Amino acid sequence: MPKYLYFILTLILILFSGCSSSKEQNVQVTKEMNEIITNHIKEHYKNVYHSGDRQFEAHKVYGAKENRGIVSIYIFSVYKEYRKDEPTERSGHSLPALVKLKKDGDTYKVIKYREPEDGSLYARSIKKMFPKEFAKQASLDAGNVPELHEQIDEEVQKWLKEE
Repeated sequence: MPKYLYFILTLILILFSGCSSSKEQNVQVTKEMNEIITNHIKEHYKNVYHSGDRQFEAHKVYGAKENRGIVSIYIFSVYKEYRKDEPTERSGHSLPALVKLKKDGDTYKVIKYREPEDGSLYARSIKKMFPKEFAKQASLDAGNVPELHEQIDEEVQKWLKEE
């Protein structure tokens, strides 16, 4: 067999074997994954705003896909900080985000957290971050997720009653 033919056949085999293993599969997001996401976002922002005694986060999952052991989770997140002596929202944000998890022993770890860019780049960056089936809903949800705010309000009320 000529060397170039062997090379072409090898290349074809590599390409086809790569295609079958690189297919994305829909994944169910578990309670554990949701907790890891919430903890990561709280940790990520706890030293950014510097205005609260406690951080709260709630998110809505649009969907999740796994590819080669990496789980990409597409969410809309609401994050707020409160002070116990002045129980009104001190700071926070509300935005779509992409969280990538990788299995780490018996659990997962966040290997990437990405938010859309600001201003005129916002819509375009959501389209780059999210699959088409989730991008439209993420854009529509901007500022319009009362259930997440209500969830945080309930957690804040429980926290204020502690002690």
